Amino acid sequence: MVFYETFVLFSKRVQRADIRQLLKQQEALITKHHGSMLAVRDLGWRKTAFRVIKPRQGIFWFGRLFYFSFGANPAAITEMSQSLQSTNGVLRHATVRMKKRHNLMTYNHYIHARD
Repeated sequence: MVFYETFVLFSKRVQRADIRQLLKQQEALITKHHGSMLAVRDLGWRKTAFRVIKPRQGIFWFGRLFYFSFGANPAAITEMSQSLQSTNGVLRHATVRMKKRHNLMTYNHYIHARD
């Protein structure tokens, strides 16, 4: 099992119920690949460094950012990426492999970003 962290930027037009449903779908996808969801955090509204242009949706300068960490087989990453790309409300997403996995329960993603 490999440990990953994913950041997902949602459009302002997406309702909270849709976000919860998408996160449950991602959790089901992870458990399908013999993994488990470790943490889910709502990081709030964030401005982007540059505008995000989505065809037939508009131009966005900010969105709601969510973070989740999980452990799964590497095959889950490609399927999860395809799932997030096909969702209309997702503006951007990034999945990164965790460098250190010995402190997952007390993991602070801001410290990890500086490594």
